Amino acid sequence: MNIFRIYPLLPHIPGPIRPHCPCRERIPAERMILYMKKILRFLAAITAALSIAAAMPAAASAAGPCQPVISCTAEEQQMMMWIVQQEVRGASLQHKRVIARVIVNRVLSDKFPDTVSEVLTQKNQFTSLQNWYQRRYEPDADTRRAVWEVVTGRYSDDCGGALFFYAPRWASGSAASWFEKKLHYLFEMEGHRFFS
Repeated sequence: MNIFRIYPLLPHIPGPIRPHCPCRERIPAERMILYMKKILRFLAAITAALSIAAAMPAAASAAGPCQPVISCTAEEQQMMMWIVQQEVRGASLQHKRVIARVIVNRVLSDKFPDTVSEVLTQKNQFTSLQNWYQRRYEPDADTRRAVWEVVTGRYSDDCGGALFFYAPRWASGSAASWFEKKLHYLFEMEGHRFFS
């Protein structure tokens, strides 16, 4: 099955143009689906960036100018939002800020990779990474705000330099034992225990 595509509307998608038909070409449906998925991901990132910008002017003007805590791309900020949403959906804004701050603390730490995407995709670290790929739980306004505040430096570090956290009700006995025996306990918040 082939689908027509109008080339001028999507100039960034590569593909040969037939000399006898300069404005459209036939491409296989599978390839068109891949192109459409890329376009949808791009549009989702734009939409999220716009929603962040729309939600934040009041907070930004009230807080004044701030220095970003870390350098991260719009996609990495999106990735953080989806992961924080999976970790603590339904939790308070403060709890979401603390989870986002743990991610930033890891980027700033010598013990972890130097970028948000590398920290979040590091093996056996964030099981909620699946939400970034599967898009089950869309970030709500509080999650978007929490991540934005942490990344832009509008939220100060109240989590004592936490680098690890886990939820006892979801963790296996061996995982919980590792956290409790190998790490320094800091505090507990809304069902998560935080460690450095």
